[in-house]
Amino acid sequence: MLVQHYAFGFWHYRPLVGDLVNAPALSEALPIPNYLRWLWTIQPFELGQFGVGLFFLISGFVLPFAFQNMGWRGFAIGRIARIYPTYAAGFICTVLGIWACSAYFDRSFPFDPWRVAIHFFPGIHDLTLSRGIDGIIWTLNIELKFYLVCLLAIPLFRRGSLKVFLIPLALSMLAWLAIGPVAAAGGSTAARGSVLWLAIFFIDFMFVGVVFHFWIRRWLSFWQGLALVAALLVAMHLVWWKSLPIKFEYAWSYGASLIFFSIAFRLRASTLFKPRRLTEFFADISYPLYVVHGVLGFAIIRVALAAGWPASAALAIAACLTVALAAAIHFIVETPTHKWGRRMAQHVSARRAGDRQFA
Repeated sequence: MLVQHYAFGFWHYRPLVGDLVNAPALSEALPIPNYLRWLWTIQPFELGQFGVGLFFLISGFVLPFAFQNMGWRGFAIGRIARIYPTYAAGFICTVLGIWACSAYFDRSFPFDPWRVAIHFFPGIHDLTLSRGIDGIIWTLNIELKFYLVCLLAIPLFRRGSLKVFLIPLALSMLAWLAIGPVAAAGGSTAARGSVLWLAIFFIDFMFVGVVFHFWIRRWLSFWQGLALVAALLVAMHLVWWKSLPIKFEYAWSYGASLIFFSIAFRLRASTLFKPRRLTEFFADISYPLYVVHGVLGFAIIRVALAAGWPASAALAIAACLTVALAAAIHFIVETPTHKWGRRMAQHVSARRAGDRQFA
């Protein structure tokens, strides 16, 4: 996603980037560097949407492992500790980046305290319809809604019940029936409806990842899984077709992510996936890098270009600084809070198991 945002998004969505970092839009007189034109000429699909699709599939595949020995309280504590402290640290960096960029271009900071405060709570702030500060973390908003759905279905996950797949299919059906009336209501009702339709759309896709989890646990046959994947993709695209202004050419990007994920799943025992120091490093810092790289990186590139730096240097310094900052957040914030969350989750789950034993 870093490559997509720095090498493509920054140059092709100049007014939007300027709005995000509170700076004048980059002049169209400044051409896109030739090496970036070449990079995007040869890409077979929309790289950002490919990354989004892969991220959601991996989430759906991995998350049910957390339910094996953990109740809903332990799961909630573990997820809160895993997500919110690291997000808060990264969001502070984003706000500071916007503030610094505003100061550089002699502009007032564009957000009031309430708007900043509500953005410390992803999963909720999108429903407030507050103007977005970090346009990158919309996927985290959806991820948290997926967690809530899964939280309510923990007993089904533990039993390996195929009834768990009725949940996304039912949500899609309800969305499909409600889209028209909600859109007709207009105003904030329609806007909040659009937020929910987008979440349901991607929850269907995350449950495709859950199918792969059920496969690896031998809870369903190959043909049962294939039928479920087909049903989830149909439900996903019915909601998409009726409600969302997403380009249909993105469908190939999501399809490519599913193909890539399927191949990786089939070859999971291959030496291709043997841990390596560099890939392990980026895997470790992936979440804090996701949180900090977007708007902060845009601000760094925009200021560097305004200061007369060549594009290559601006891109390099943004990438290096955001990776270094993500690594610092990983070691200082993410690792200790994640360990604490796991200990607390295990403690709560063990205590609840003990209470049930002696009840």
